[in-house]
Amino acid sequence: MLSRADLALIERERPSLPGLEYVLNPNRFVELLATDRPDLAGSHATIQYVRYKPQMSCLVGYELRHADRRMLVSAKAIRPADSGKADKAQSKADNSGRSWLGDLSVSIQHAPSDDVLTVLPRLWNAETRPALLRRCAAGSAVLWTAHLDHIRWKPERRYVGRLSVAGDSQAVIKVHSALGFANASVASRAFSTTESVRCPRRVGRSRRHAITISEWLNGSLLHDLIADGKCDSDTLRRTGAALRDMQVRGNPVGLRVRTCRDEAHTVARAADWVGWVIPGLAAEARRLATRLAGALADRDGPIEPTHGDFYTKQVVVDVTSIGIIDFDEAGLGDPAGDAGTFVAHLERDALRDSRIDAEAAWQEFLAGYAGDHHAIMLHAAAALVRLAPHPFRSRESDWPERTAALLSRAGEFFHQYERLRPRTAVAS
Repeated sequence: MLSRADLALIERERPSLPGLEYVLNPNRFVELLATDRPDLAGSHATIQYVRYKPQMSCLVGYELRHADRRMLVSAKAIRPADSGKADKAQSKADNSGRSWLGDLSVSIQHAPSDDVLTVLPRLWNAETRPALLRRCAAGSAVLWTAHLDHIRWKPERRYVGRLSVAGDSQAVIKVHSALGFANASVASRAFSTTESVRCPRRVGRSRRHAITISEWLNGSLLHDLIADGKCDSDTLRRTGAALRDMQVRGNPVGLRVRTCRDEAHTVARAADWVGWVIPGLAAEARRLATRLAGALADRDGPIEPTHGDFYTKQVVVDVTSIGIIDFDEAGLGDPAGDAGTFVAHLERDALRDSRIDAEAAWQEFLAGYAGDHHAIMLHAAAALVRLAPHPFRSRESDWPERTAALLSRAGEFFHQYERLRPRTAVAS
């Protein structure tokens, strides 16, 4: 069911994206889908992924359940004025898994059909998969006949699956966009296992198909341990120490540089997005982003290998070690950014789950990380602004309130940063 804020947004977007109300509303989407696929009428649809570009497009990934079938489908609303994109979508509508609803400017694709991740049909098909895996992982014969389990599909961006043999998880396989593969391929070789941290070893790749394959790390996700109240202080401190060790020992060769100025631009874009989706927050978001941009531009921190997207779902804990996974966003930047992102995600998790004591958790983590606390507060504030669109993307019923809460918390962290900032002495 759509909220009042959803309905208000749909009404503002109606001239630009007439199909928005159909792709964002699971019930309306099923009705729309049934006009082209009557056999899917009455399906239960759940949104798995949203990428919304105001006044431009909205791409939504759905999981459909119909009788005993489970299907993944994407729906994309575009501007009717984008005649080139519309013509392209219409030209592909006759192909397997694709349809085009011209009166609403909505394209629909049934996975594994994907306009960007074009190798997915070969990967999903049990008959063509072995030859593909043999090409991608020539030195790992055990994977050639592996079973594929789906983990996550972000249409037109990335697919993640698990390769298992005889029920045992062996590797993670990812299909990227061309741009995503360029960085992920380099990053997959930038970090290695040490005494304090496990990093997955790359076991295969294909430049032609934009595929990377990495070993599977066994253990429990730190996110789940925290949510279930099973994470102790020692684990959090070891996580902080593992991150710092990973950064210090990382190989910088080939990693793309991400400066604090780049982060400032990302924060500004997130604030603009919030301002469009929730007009009542526009002034606050813009004001905070401007202050953050100034502070980030003045930041003269170290440049080191960084994870790029470090939070509790990227940490795998077993009895003896800490594992860090998913280096697709790795780069060269301010190491405090990784710690700040971790802190921000804990704050975001606490908004969704009252069992989580975010501050207690990140205080223990920072004790193990032993980094620049002042800089971490700045990056945490910036990361909270970047996370502000997530409640909408996750389709949480109270997403406007949670978006406002994230901005408010970002302001509190920035205040801590300013309070801790060293004052320049002025000569009398």
